[in-house]
Amino acid sequence: MSISYHIKFVYHDELEPQIPQIRRYKASSPGDAFKKCLCEFPGARLIEGWREGGYLDGHGITTYKPPSLVKVKAKPAPKEEQMTLHL
Repeated sequence: MSISYHIKFVYHDELEPQIPQIRRYKASSPGDAFKKCLCEFPGARLIEGWREGGYLDGHGITTYKPPSLVKVKAKPAPKEEQMTLHL
């Protein structure tokens, strides 16, 4: 089931200044919507996401924080040394 999510982000391009933009994506989850935004705008800085909907006699908005995009580079494992002791 696809739901419509709004994603707010800043995308820096040589031709455009850094002005927050909002795009709407149909996705199965907020994480999938953020991913679609990053695929369309690589290097964008995600700000927030939300979806709107009605329930019974009201209207609501659910907000989402963007996922962490931190990449940790693995360090090489230390070399192990084996020593032979002659006793």
